[in-house]
Amino acid sequence: MVQLNNINNLINKLYPKYVDFWIKLCNIESHTQNKEGVDKVGTAILEFTKDLGYDSQVIPMEKCGDLIKLKLKGNGNKKPVCLTAHMDTVFPIGTLASHPSRIDGDFLYALGAADCKGGIVSCLMTLEVLSKLGCLDKDVILLFNSEEENNGKLSNKQTINTICELAKDSACCLNTEMNRPTIPNGLCLERKGSYNFKISVKGVSAHAGLCFSAGVNAILEASRKIIELEKLKDSDGITISTGTIKGGVGVNLVPDYCEFEINLRFFTEEQKQQALDYIDKIVKTNFVKGTTSTYEITETRASMPHSQKNYELLDKINSIYKSYNLPTYTPYKTWGGSDSGELTCSGVPTIDCFGVQGYEIHNTNEHASLSSLKDAVLRLVVATVNL
Repeated sequence: MVQLNNINNLINKLYPKYVDFWIKLCNIESHTQNKEGVDKVGTAILEFTKDLGYDSQVIPMEKCGDLIKLKLKGNGNKKPVCLTAHMDTVFPIGTLASHPSRIDGDFLYALGAADCKGGIVSCLMTLEVLSKLGCLDKDVILLFNSEEENNGKLSNKQTINTICELAKDSACCLNTEMNRPTIPNGLCLERKGSYNFKISVKGVSAHAGLCFSAGVNAILEASRKIIELEKLKDSDGITISTGTIKGGVGVNLVPDYCEFEINLRFFTEEQKQQALDYIDKIVKTNFVKGTTSTYEITETRASMPHSQKNYELLDKINSIYKSYNLPTYTPYKTWGGSDSGELTCSGVPTIDCFGVQGYEIHNTNEHASLSSLKDAVLRLVVATVNL
């Protein structure tokens, strides 16, 4: 049994180096749609770890950032443990100029500090601690996705499908999305999946003065559909939210076209099918005579459904923590999606939110607790050594 003192001593020694690297990563703008920026994060990771003896692999992608895989080889023949994070952020290139990284007390205010560059640093620091402990009876693999924030849209899911393929023979995956300070000692075992839809409505253009006779208003039809679609909301189930709308060419013309986008969220396959049937029904229903409507699914993300494998993994990890007199974790479910959904659906036991404590993600005021890096690494090291 590895002693906590040995782990903590290594964590404390390595901590300043990894905080510096954390800041460096946050100062690299890596919006999902900017391949160059995301690849700079991957290059920084490889440069930072080049002398640590890991096996490294770059998996090239054409339209999005390349994937990065690192492996620390162990001495035994147990199945490997995977740690995962993502390199992309939601912030457009140029945001850094008006929102530079800064430290205020224990908090790092920076773009992507919690989502998910703190997760990357947690993975890397965990791997170096494990390397220096030298007692691994299994390989440990780090997998860094390049387009988590857009559900793999640029690569037509090639990125997340590759991550799942690389992880398929692992004992488990521990995903390092941010840990939530509002749920003390909580880990995420269920997440909603999501579908994005573009709905197009056609009407008949006419002079606004003839709207009562010659025109067929596509915007009016779209608005009636939106009202019906927005009725489908359940805090513990299905939600539909309208995100964008555009239509018409001038105020004095009856609009013959309108397009709007909706986001669907769900926990279970049953909820997903219920919602898909409902959306199909509403799109096919004509509220304004003379209109026609079509829709397409533009993005998908699998849910992280209730999985017996995931709950059994948490029980095993909690028993390990008990043996070290560490607090145990309680499971929770949340409404946002992550790579953990696809990993769970691919059959790999997965637990989410092993990363640093984060606040106000997807906001230019995003920040993370610096000291929480130590706790995240401690938990990951103890679990990985003993699984």
